[in-house]
Amino acid sequence: MDALPEPLRRALEANMQHAEYRTEFARKYVAEGRQEGRQEGRQEGRQEGRQSAALELARAKVGELTAQEEGAVKLVTEPDRLTALILALGLARDGQGPAPRCHCTPPAALTTAGSRRCSAGSQSAPRSAP
Repeated sequence: MDALPEPLRRALEANMQHAEYRTEFARKYVAEGRQEGRQEGRQEGRQEGRQSAALELARAKVGELTAQEEGAVKLVTEPDRLTALILALGLARDGQGPAPRCHCTPPAALTTAGSRRCSAGSQSAPRSAP
């Protein structure tokens, strides 16, 4: 197509925008591909929404998060774990004394030596003032 003169190339491309697949076979698989793409997009959007909610709720509860804490939240990708994280943060006290312990079991990668919070952001001990 690059070898064609610009006006002819534009006309062909415009015509191709309205082209339809002629066989049922092609239409079927194009439709399936679009449906899969929509489903994947919805799942990614939900995950991003849950992660964003968890981060904003954690900030509202304890103030500014460290890069490590923010990274730990972003590592949580499973919908059930993100929901548990949001629920635990919702139950946590606003930086005043110990919060209820989180009932999730974070993977080892999300916990750090000396960390006072689980992967859900719940405080396991009172957070000292900065």
